[in-house]
Amino acid sequence: MGKLSETDMKMLEKAATEFLRGDNWKKPIPPKMRRPRGQDYPSLKGKGYLEIREGPYEEEYFWIMPVKLLNAEPNGDLRKIQFFPKGQISIDVDYIICFLRVFVEKYLNKDLYFKVWGNHFEFEGFEWFGENIYSYSDMKKMLKEITETAKLLEKDYDNPILDQFKKDYNYHYLIYSHIPGLTEEGENNVIKKNIDVLTDFYRRFVKRIELMMKQYPDCTHIAFEDSLEGAIRVRDEEYIRKSKHP
Repeated sequence: MGKLSETDMKMLEKAATEFLRGDNWKKPIPPKMRRPRGQDYPSLKGKGYLEIREGPYEEEYFWIMPVKLLNAEPNGDLRKIQFFPKGQISIDVDYIICFLRVFVEKYLNKDLYFKVWGNHFEFEGFEWFGENIYSYSDMKKMLKEITETAKLLEKDYDNPILDQFKKDYNYHYLIYSHIPGLTEEGENNVIKKNIDVLTDFYRRFVKRIELMMKQYPDCTHIAFEDSLEGAIRVRDEEYIRKSKHP
C-alpha cells in the first residue's frame, strides 16, 4: 500500500474528528448485506423480518428504553436522566435510517432537547451518535402515524403522500438479498411486492413501544440512544456507583 498524500491524510483526520465529535449522520449507511441473526416474533407473511431485539446490543444498534427526567436543568448533567434498561429493546441503526428516519426526526422536540441538555448545546436534529428523548405523548403521536402509514402502504402503495417515507427505503432489508443490475424502478417494485415485511415491522414496533409505556407508567419519556453512547454511559454510571461504595 502506497504512502498517503497530505490531502488524503487531512481527509482522514477530518473524518475521524467528525466521528469522535458525534456529528449527526446526514446520509444513509450502506446495507451490511447479511442474513438476520435472530427473530423476535415470526413474520406475519413469512417473507422475511426486521429484528426488534430485547435487551442491549452494542454492534451498530439503537437502544430504546423508558426514562425519567429528574428535575432536569440546562446544565448537561445526564445523571438527571434515570434510565430503565430492564425495559430496553435494540434496533439495528440501518432500520432506523431506512424505515423510521422520517418519524424520529419529525417528533423530536427542540424545546425538550434544551430542557435536558441546555441551550448552550446546538440543536441539529436527531443525534445518530448520541441520545434523543421523546415524551410519552409525542411517542403516542408517532406510533399513530406509523400505524396509519402501514395501512396506507398496504392499501395504496403508490399514493404520493407516502413519498416522504419511501425515499429512504432499501429493498435489501426486505428480501435479504442483492439483485444485480436492478434499476430504481425495479427496486421500487421489489419493495412494493414485499411491503408486508415492512408493515409487519411497523406494527411490531408500535406494539412493543406501547407495551414499554404500559409496563413503565411512572416513566415520562423514551430515549433513543446510540449503542456506543449507551455503553459509555453504562460504564461511567458503574464507575460512579463503585466510587461511592468502595
